[in-house]
Amino acid sequence: MVRQNRQKINKTITKIETAQELLTGRGGLAVVNRYLKNVSWLKKELRSFNSLKNRSWGMPVEKMLFQVILNFIDGTSQHLSHFDELRKDDSYKALIGEDELASTSSLKRLFKSVSHTRSRGFKRLYKRIFLWRLKRDSAPYIKLDLDTVVFDNHNAKKREKVNWTYKKVNGFQPLLMKWAGFVVAGKFREGKAHSNHGNDAAEMIREVVKTIRIKITKPIILTLDGGFLDEKLMDVCDELRIAYIMGGKQFSDIKTKLSEIPKDEFGIFRKESAGGLEWYYTEFMDKRKKWKKASRLIATYLNAEGDQLLVPGTGKVNLNYTNLCVNSIVTQQFEDAGCGYLGKTENIIMLAHNRGEDELIHRHIKDFAGEEMPFLKFEMNAEWFHLMIFSFNMHQGFKEDVFEKREDKQCYPTTFRRRFIDFAGRIVRHAHTTVLKVRKSVKESITLDSLWVAAAKPT
Repeated sequence: MVRQNRQKINKTITKIETAQELLTGRGGLAVVNRYLKNVSWLKKELRSFNSLKNRSWGMPVEKMLFQVILNFIDGTSQHLSHFDELRKDDSYKALIGEDELASTSSLKRLFKSVSHTRSRGFKRLYKRIFLWRLKRDSAPYIKLDLDTVVFDNHNAKKREKVNWTYKKVNGFQPLLMKWAGFVVAGKFREGKAHSNHGNDAAEMIREVVKTIRIKITKPIILTLDGGFLDEKLMDVCDELRIAYIMGGKQFSDIKTKLSEIPKDEFGIFRKESAGGLEWYYTEFMDKRKKWKKASRLIATYLNAEGDQLLVPGTGKVNLNYTNLCVNSIVTQQFEDAGCGYLGKTENIIMLAHNRGEDELIHRHIKDFAGEEMPFLKFEMNAEWFHLMIFSFNMHQGFKEDVFEKREDKQCYPTTFRRRFIDFAGRIVRHAHTTVLKVRKSVKESITLDSLWVAAAKPT
């Protein structure tokens, strides 16, 4: 028997060649694309922007905006020049089912043509997605949070209206209204615009409450930090018949009054979920010198961290004003909805302390799209910002509608992209169909079949 000589295969890569197949490293983007195209109202809303383009030829505006939204969620690059790179990638075209992709220059022309009066449609997108998500919300009340966020543009090229912020960097300072992980209203502002700048906050509160009242009659509670402390905003909330929990400031007369209250008259509030933190609390009616009426003030100061007691007076003091149990109409709304318990002092403290969870959205947004704006003109950056926030909301909606596990729904954008978008796939076309083929291990680890089915039926 003659022994055959078998050549030993060199397992080390010694050569690189060009593949003829359509290969992609962002296989999960096909699922996101499927989800967006099955959101029934999205195409109609984007189509309404076609009037922004004066010329009838070329790519429709709706397709350009759709590709920008998809690129935001993809997150590979937020630079405008990245769109020119994508145009050269046939696999990307096949992945999202498009024959033509937007170019960098076409996007610049589009955003340059957007004037203040013609850009109101971008803000309308907030309203549309907000009402869409409210329909599936089962909570007996609606909790809103109003805050500012600093977008650091310190190391970027000089942008119009970029100036010094309280974070000690040059940037912008947008105003955001948040609800249940979504941004329901936003205003892009220059860096020096503080929390309660002008009438921005009052106008946003009125606008959002008006949107809710179109179809929803649930009681509303708004939380704000001390930067918004203003009786005018309290009056706006009373006028709109909504509850508020507004942060206070440590004025000297309030400190004096707290120091005069006997320790045995303070209540004790303990939060086990925060590592056993313990606060002393008290409440009284307070009226600032220029205010027309008094408001309920709840004061808390940290007494213990776990088993470690703090020296009296050294713990952090928190002050919060509210109209719950003061405004009879607002209080009755919560009673009728079965959530009158929110007027109790400890529950108001809990709602005020939970504002930290609402502020986590700021981290999610920055992780989602970065902070630097791409344009030099303020108006162009404002519209880019609105489209960015809308894309973030669609990203949040995708996670809620498609994923089953709680940790997947709440994961940061970077984690979402690494796990559910950045996997290899091969795009094959045969029998008049296009198929994305992936490794069996990938398909099973992220339950890709169930994600694909869920993406076709947005709630």
